[in-house]
Amino acid sequence: MLEVIGDLAKRAKRGTPESMVAALAAKTSSLGSLPNVLHTELIDQEILGNPVEMRGVPIVGGAQTVTTSTGEKGVFFDESPEEKALRRWQEGAFDEDEHAHASVYRKNAKSIDLQAFIRATKAVRPKGEMLASSLSELLGVVDLFLDDPGSQYRTLSTALDMFDQPESSKRHVKKHWAAYGRPPIRYFLPYTYHCMRVFKLFGLGVGLGLISQRPTNVIDLQYLYYLPFCMVFTSADNLHHDLAPLFLKDEQWYVKSDDMQAALRELVAYYADHRAELKATGMMGFGRYPPLSQETVIHQIYDDLMPRWRKDALVPKKKISAEESDRIMKELRPIMEAIGKRASKGD
Repeated sequence: MLEVIGDLAKRAKRGTPESMVAALAAKTSSLGSLPNVLHTELIDQEILGNPVEMRGVPIVGGAQTVTTSTGEKGVFFDESPEEKALRRWQEGAFDEDEHAHASVYRKNAKSIDLQAFIRATKAVRPKGEMLASSLSELLGVVDLFLDDPGSQYRTLSTALDMFDQPESSKRHVKKHWAAYGRPPIRYFLPYTYHCMRVFKLFGLGVGLGLISQRPTNVIDLQYLYYLPFCMVFTSADNLHHDLAPLFLKDEQWYVKSDDMQAALRELVAYYADHRAELKATGMMGFGRYPPLSQETVIHQIYDDLMPRWRKDALVPKKKISAEESDRIMKELRPIMEAIGKRASKGD
């Protein structure tokens, strides 16, 4: 979303920058799509003491707490701030702040000094010696540096400086870190640590010539900050090809864009040949699992992450009975009423 809105300050080959951004935004369907909260906001929240879950699912903004007439509490998600912005962009509506952000974004992207990474790397590298000959080796060096038991205060200070934390936040988190017995930063601020680890590898990789000095690499790098919130990461970017697998856990998948697109084309062809079944039962019924007659990388992912799916795919989806529907609505009604009351008050 940051990269798309940045195009507002870009000269369009056809039409206007606004029409170009609207077209890009329109490619993201609101059905089954959830924008993640911005990584800088997550870092700020973690430093303030709010844990960031990193279990392969997106973190969505805009949650509202509601209390029913019977005293039950729940959390309601309407449109998140990111979803609202995306919908506006699809309609070609942009506010002044977004135009200003686009100008700053593109200006910063052009002013990134990659030579600074090279100078910094020379400063820490013994003369005539290589820190590492590959990115995987270099990540080991980064981990030794960041996880050094005697230098955790330095690691914490580096993280706070790297992500532009105000002095008040720095004092706050250092005080709490000391109160908790000065634990390793890897466990004390796990998400902030992940982002710092990604950035450190990139900076040293550029400095050693293991990563190219293409200016847009700094922008592309930010996608890797969201790896903890996905099960599968797919990309056509060479930087992602090199770096993403190094930061994924064993249960996560990295799929090259060409392989994913080939699999999706097979699915499209299959559903085109089965229009009648699709129309009769709907996509959520007929297409809830990949076709058993095919074998693609998508099937491999399902086999690994949802090992029961082939058996479940053989069982027809049950329709909800009228009695079950009534029971569900009876449970939901107090919550819906509480949401309605909150909306009427303008909360």
